[in-house]
Amino acid sequence: MAHELGLFKKYASIRWFERGVLAVIRDKLSLGENQATHMLIGMPFASTMGLLGSPVKPMVIPWLLNRNGQAITLNNKLKAAGVKSAKDVKPLADKARLPALR
Repeated sequence: MAHELGLFKKYASIRWFERGVLAVIRDKLSLGENQATHMLIGMPFASTMGLLGSPVKPMVIPWLLNRNGQAITLNNKLKAAGVKSAKDVKPLADKARLPALR
């Protein structure tokens, strides 16, 4: 949000990068090329302990957004149809599929 509102330009010297490979994110942070980053919760712990090829580099986690507590949410129509698991969705998905794909 701060990037979109121009606050990085106004108040700080921040460069915005998008990286797709988690190991690159970890390595650039470890080498000091990036000062802060968003990463999976296990990555700073693995880096601090030197696990899975990580260079041993203690990291601080100042802000924790979640601990893999993501959820799958369903539309109320699916709930009303009695869907409680992925298995329950299959008959509804098959019914909704285009005739050419059946």
